[in-house]
Amino acid sequence: MRKQCLSLLLAAALTVCCALGLSACEDAKASGPSQRSEAEQSTKPSGFADGNVQREYVFVNNQLFVYDDDYQETLPSDLELLGTVRQSDGAKLPDSELAAANVSVGASVYGPKDTSGDYLYVQISDTRYERFVLSN
Repeated sequence: MRKQCLSLLLAAALTVCCALGLSACEDAKASGPSQRSEAEQSTKPSGFADGNVQREYVFVNNQLFVYDDDYQETLPSDLELLGTVRQSDGAKLPDSELAAANVSVGASVYGPKDTSGDYLYVQISDTRYERFVLSN
């Protein structure tokens, strides 16, 4: 009799544990993405936070240029220094001369000598010049 009671009690406890475990799994499935950390929720695949400009931009000669994912290790010889980035704000597109979005203040900006080109380069490091093209 004692063995039977103990077996029933053990079976009941096991049943309760299984039910709680299944319930927890269903809760996790239902809640889905909201279980991600705040940092995971606020970062897009571009690497820039939600609500911010999602690319690198520079405003030069009343034109907006966007980084086109191309870079050089040496600066092309037909370019000259146009100036340096004066301000950078990742929250909005730049709209004043040598302003930028997601580009460091002080970065050197190089363009064609006749200043009518549809591209320019921004010096990111001693050996990296990123190519920017006119934004559509």
